[in-house]
Amino acid sequence: MNQTFEDKADFSLVLGGPLFQLFRRARLSAGGLELARRRIVVFALVAWLPLLVLSLIGGNAIGGGIKIPFLYDIEAHVRFLVALPILIGAELIVHARIRPAVNRFVE
Repeated sequence: MNQTFEDKADFSLVLGGPLFQLFRRARLSAGGLELARRRIVVFALVAWLPLLVLSLIGGNAIGGGIKIPFLYDIEAHVRFLVALPILIGAELIVHARIRPAVNRFVE
């Protein structure tokens, strides 16, 4: 199980693994880290849109006798439409910065 230096230098926390393979099958990622915008939009909509639909069905989207209706809940919108895309986009930064760190450890 001896790995060469090239194998260690090609280390990535983002590429590979079951989640990355699921992204590839769902066409949310290509061989590298392409299609990041598509992943951001899909995950934001998958997280936020069902909440909107359920609040519309329940009558809590605009009013409905609750303290903060869904469409007026800024915290929920920031969490799903700002913070989640930032976290998904951060994988690009992690991928770019982890390789030099791994190379330093190998040296």
